[in-house]
Amino acid sequence: MPVLPLCQIAISSTDYERALRWYRGVFGFVPANRLEDVHTDRVREIQGLPDSWIDVRWLMGQQDSLQLEFFNFRRPQVRPVPADWKPSDIGYASLGIHVADFDATLARIARFGGRPLTAPMGKAGHKRVCVPDPDGILLELMEDNPLAVNAANRARPSLPSAATSITISVPNLVQARRFWVDALGIPEAKGMSLHGAVHESLWGLSGAHRETLLLQAGDFLVELVHYLDPAPRPRPAGWWLADQGISHLAVRPETVEHFDELYDRAVAAGYRGNCEPVDMDLGKAVYLNDEQGFTLELFYCSKKGEPALGFCPE
Repeated sequence: MPVLPLCQIAISSTDYERALRWYRGVFGFVPANRLEDVHTDRVREIQGLPDSWIDVRWLMGQQDSLQLEFFNFRRPQVRPVPADWKPSDIGYASLGIHVADFDATLARIARFGGRPLTAPMGKAGHKRVCVPDPDGILLELMEDNPLAVNAANRARPSLPSAATSITISVPNLVQARRFWVDALGIPEAKGMSLHGAVHESLWGLSGAHRETLLLQAGDFLVELVHYLDPAPRPRPAGWWLADQGISHLAVRPETVEHFDELYDRAVAAGYRGNCEPVDMDLGKAVYLNDEQGFTLELFYCSKKGEPALGFCPE
């Protein structure tokens, strides 16, 4: 199977103008186009929402084909994260960001009104800390780059930050492996470790116990975890993609043929999309759903479509 890179982290924000200012001001991410006033039947089909009306903006860091996608949902209404949410609860636990200057980044966070959950952990060159963004998404700042081997080949190494990992709390690791590894062919990150027990204190879960499966999707790590203690609580009843926080991830097949092959593999394994794959002028997309309530977008974007679809910084 060809390499299947993760290309998108989609965020539903309660105030996406504020979120954009925060990510640009704190991390130096750069804008990469926008779409406004989108409420077509085709988009509703792809997202699986009955009546969506959205604005979309994209930001990019060091990597060539990895975007942060910010949704402003005019409809349906964005429902807030429960006040008692914990990183062990089912869903997206944290987003890892490697920063070139750890202390300067913390200073910028303070200027934007942010505050770390704890004091930084680790010796010089290996410090880490967790900071909630304006929507409560936990961001793990890493002074050491877990994918340093790829850094020299990134498109924009002069930018100060790169999104490098995501941690997802799942109900069942066997089912998660079946979807990510067996159906989609995303490989394990052999010989790598992203977190140990000592790091649980960074997000307020000292003494927690969990099982982990670490995958590498191009220049990005996907850490699937199942918490044994504390027991993970399910998502709120009726959760959907418009709710506050990280809504879904996307991977980018290299070609239309690669897209079709992956989709056929997923369907043969029993997975279904919100609709059949949608051919667009500039690409092809489908939102696949696994049996644990997560959505992964297969998103083929042609080279011609990159500027319009947020893969070329302005």
